[in-house]
Amino acid sequence: MNKTSIFLLALLAILLFACKNESGNINPDKPLKEIAKDVKAKTFIIQYKTVVKYKDLENVSNSTQWIDMVNDRVAIETVSESNLMGKSMKSHDLTIIKNEEAWLINLVQKTGYNAGKSGILSQNQSEIINTDDDATFRQKIGESGGKIIGDETVLGRKCIVIELPDPSGQSAMKSKIWYYNGVPLKMKNDFYDMEAIDIQENVKIPDDRFEVPEGIKIQDFPG
Repeated sequence: MNKTSIFLLALLAILLFACKNESGNINPDKPLKEIAKDVKAKTFIIQYKTVVKYKDLENVSNSTQWIDMVNDRVAIETVSESNLMGKSMKSHDLTIIKNEEAWLINLVQKTGYNAGKSGILSQNQSEIINTDDDATFRQKIGESGGKIIGDETVLGRKCIVIELPDPSGQSAMKSKIWYYNGVPLKMKNDFYDMEAIDIQENVKIPDDRFEVPEGIKIQDFPG
């Protein structure tokens, strides 16, 4: 998993678990600790299509996300096909995030990694937004070098649009994120294009959806 993918996954968790409230979207000028008090029970099942084009690599994937905001957990199952210099590769993966930990699972090989609390959801990344802070969401986004650039509708839902700089600081590339009620419905940059194609709200999700499937050999995340 490359650094960009790690950043996007960490950012997804940040948005899911730090920006919950009872309306269709958050008030970006309200203190984050007040937003955290306004949590309304929410679950989502969202289907996404993602296209990645970078140099000689093209990847097209379809994923389903099961999101339980009440218990701060998400499962992401992805089927993808890549073409690298004329060579085609297919994959079927599962990511589970809960209790600030993450599991990255290859469903074809039946192997996976436990990223732990110091892995892909590192303290430095999760501190972009701190719900114990008096600062507003707009201020926190600004501290990370980003800004709120407007509101747009995706799948009939009003989304706040955020622009963020390259997390590595090595390029002028910017990423845009459209999110609704704490859930990203679109993410775009120079080589990454993700968009929700279906969304269901307030649906019952079985607990076992957030558990590592039987028969998977798990090891610690390298490095």
